Amino acid sequence: PTLWLGRGQHQVWTVERLPSRDSVPASSAVRIERLDTSGVATAPLQDDVRAKVPASDYVEATATEGSVVLRYVDGTLDAVLPAGRHAAWTVARKVQLAVIDLRERLLHVTGQEVMTKDRVTLRLNLSTAFRVADARRLAVVARVPDDILYLAMQLAARESVATRTLDELLASREAVAEDLFAQVKERAESVGLELLRFGIKDVVLPGEMKELLNRVIQAQKEAEANVITRREETAATRSMAQTAKVLAENPLLVRLKELEAYKDLAAKVGQVHLVLGEGAVPSLQLKG
Repeated sequence: PTLWLGRGQHQVWTVERLPSRDSVPASSAVRIERLDTSGVATAPLQDDVRAKVPASDYVEATATEGSVVLRYVDGTLDAVLPAGRHAAWTVARKVQLAVIDLRERLLHVTGQEVMTKDRVTLRLNLSTAFRVADARRLAVVARVPDDILYLAMQLAARESVATRTLDELLASREAVAEDLFAQVKERAESVGLELLRFGIKDVVLPGEMKELLNRVIQAQKEAEANVITRREETAATRSMAQTAKVLAENPLLVRLKELEAYKDLAAKVGQVHLVLGEGAVPSLQLKG
């Protein structure tokens, strides 16, 4: 193609030159194709044809797998088109094509300051995974859906943490995450989004509160260690008391214990040194 002719009447020479009486009429050197541009939807044009069409007369969009195309006609959402290559004429009506990604995305809220029920200020790092579930609703209701979801996460975090003390928050972190998930999910569905996962990544305490909490934990662990030590000492004392009672009732067992002690002692003796007084040598008897 060499030229795109818009709407209207056009006159085009279809031969290279005017034939004379003596010559044979020349074959047509020009071929004209008519395209109906009065509608909206059309098959995508070939690249060489598309290069000749004015940008004001034709629009085209390609949606990859996991995406859809929204078609607006005169400002009204006309259709949601599946993945693929789509085109439309903009001669008679104003048409816009917008690509919406349906794949899973992540959104993070970092350093969100909140105050607990016992007036402790801390920061939360939140993360959520979501995707577009209803592209038509998303296009009609939400202008910037990520901002709406971000605000919903902030408000839900403040509301949920404000009803709990610091100890309750640290002890029931998973329960808090489930509560936040339920609140944010409802808001996400209202704008055409589907919330897949929600989690509290970090609970950041102020420096002095972190130091105080570490001291409290250390004191608790020391108390638990003391309880265990006292329990072991009590058990050992009770065992010794029972052993003493048995030995008191059985003198023969006491003698056996003495012999066992002598045996253990003798096993550790390598040499025996005797110191004898004067006159003790004649009475010394060595037995093998």
